[in-house]
Amino acid sequence: MILWSNLLIWVGLTGFCTIQAQTQKLPDNLLWSSGAAGISNSQQIKKVSKEGIFVDSWLSFPRTLLTLGPAAHPKLKKAIRDNQWALTSRDNVGGVFPLLASQWATGLDKRTVYYRIDPLARWSDGHKVSAKDFYFSWQSIKSKHWPDPWQRQWSLEHIEQVKIYDQNTISVTMRHMTANLLQRTNLTPLPSHFIKKVDPSYVKKYNWKIIPNTGPYQINEISKDRGFISFKRKNNWWAKNRLRHQHQFNAEIVRFVALPDEEVIWEAFKRKKLSIIKLKDLTLFNKRTRDPLFKNGGGTLEYWSGLPAPCYGIWINSEKASWLSKNLKEGISHSFNFQRVNLGLLQNKGKRLKGCFDGYGPWSIYRQFPKFDEKTAQKLFMEAGWRTRNGEGIRISNQRALTLKIMFGDELDYNQLLILQQEAKKTGLKIELEQVKSEKFLERLKTGDYEAVFAGFAPWQTNPQFQLIWHSKGIGQGTNFSRINNQELDRMINQYDAELSYQVRLKLAHNIQNKAYDLGWFIPGLHGGWQRSVFWRWWRLPVPSAPRPSPTPWDHFHPSYGGLFWYDSKLERAMGNPREKAGISPREKIVDKTWYRD
Repeated sequence: MILWSNLLIWVGLTGFCTIQAQTQKLPDNLLWSSGAAGISNSQQIKKVSKEGIFVDSWLSFPRTLLTLGPAAHPKLKKAIRDNQWALTSRDNVGGVFPLLASQWATGLDKRTVYYRIDPLARWSDGHKVSAKDFYFSWQSIKSKHWPDPWQRQWSLEHIEQVKIYDQNTISVTMRHMTANLLQRTNLTPLPSHFIKKVDPSYVKKYNWKIIPNTGPYQINEISKDRGFISFKRKNNWWAKNRLRHQHQFNAEIVRFVALPDEEVIWEAFKRKKLSIIKLKDLTLFNKRTRDPLFKNGGGTLEYWSGLPAPCYGIWINSEKASWLSKNLKEGISHSFNFQRVNLGLLQNKGKRLKGCFDGYGPWSIYRQFPKFDEKTAQKLFMEAGWRTRNGEGIRISNQRALTLKIMFGDELDYNQLLILQQEAKKTGLKIELEQVKSEKFLERLKTGDYEAVFAGFAPWQTNPQFQLIWHSKGIGQGTNFSRINNQELDRMINQYDAELSYQVRLKLAHNIQNKAYDLGWFIPGLHGGWQRSVFWRWWRLPVPSAPRPSPTPWDHFHPSYGGLFWYDSKLERAMGNPREKAGISPREKIVDKTWYRD
């Protein structure tokens, strides 16, 4: 039941509106909060010029501007979503701060959160952000035409209602009491004045249409021929005077260029067509930084994020590998020599993950996962009936070779997988490698068309979230990489999500991890810890390079830690002038251990 200008507006599942008379009244004695509204993550940055074109790279050009559906480009999706603000955001130490909301209050039922929308909030086309936009968004997601079935199903199952009280006030009510209530009621609006309705033509109509947004940047140029998409900072952005954001989002333009491989990216960087390259591979990083260009304006950064480790490793598809017995799964786990990868590629600076949730303090459990052991693996394979080997040394049973085909998406993972492939052959296991790029990789994850995948998740910034990676609902979403469908695990995850008691949730978190690890479909990989990049020195970073634990100093748009770098035009001019350049150090090398944890 929704009030809008003393009228009830109901947006049906087709997107059409009907109007009925209805009034709403806020509960009395609500305790309103604005969270960490007055805290700036960028106070250490002095007044800097807001200029420059920052150019980053992608390995493929997007097929759509839509952020939902199988064709969505993962990196473009993040860029667009970071500029399409929700009600609130969370910093890296758990604090909540306002985005489109100015205040919020929790209802006595512990299922409802009331939000006051900032009256200054505007869409990029100048329209005011209103309560109606949040209601329209909720109803649109429930439409059968919404391009993300998982998001639609989640909304239907978990959000009971959204109410409007006036132009700037809404409430969101969950169907059940739940932990992380602010996070779960944190709606992102849709511009109802622009989209109008979600119908069968929605995907086709908005495939390449720039939808109004609320964040600091908006897409201003798309060149399919030249392979780039540019985001321009809004000159009169409604939130630019907020203390938290005053020194953020300094680049005038952020441009993403599609380049086919790492060598082409490196050549473009050397010609100063790119501002930065992020390098995961330590050997490649060391090779790149020996280039003479670093005496002519190049800089290097090694940054420790301080966040929990990414949940990265080899996920075996349980639907495709039902033939694997317990002994076979354990033997396969003993066949992956991550220590050799660590020595060969990371100069022994990496660490083997202790589990999928490594670094979450009391929430984590640490198991003794199988290490590479040639003798143990062979013993387990023989006990499972794979007693003979073919001419290549691969184990055979019933004329079938012991083979595991691993799909991967990142070109830089190839060297790591190549070492694992060579080492696994010692135990009689044949590893086949298949690289699948970008959007097709995500499509394959959703359909389950793979035997195993080498992939992972960026760390969550608070306590572990299990719903995506181990709940059966994540299978259709393509996030349950092992495609586990276990009723007991589903039940525990549902209980964990709904539980309010800290101690009960903690025990459930441990039980969930133990159950998932017992199933044996995940083989933990390595955590390098360091984020490494090369950049042109006229792109400057604060000290420390990023506020509190943040994934990277080079994030472009994230409302908590994005856009803190800035362009120094004077330094670029000086680097190009032999007379001025003589007084500047030939290279800049930053090693930032501010957030280091052992």
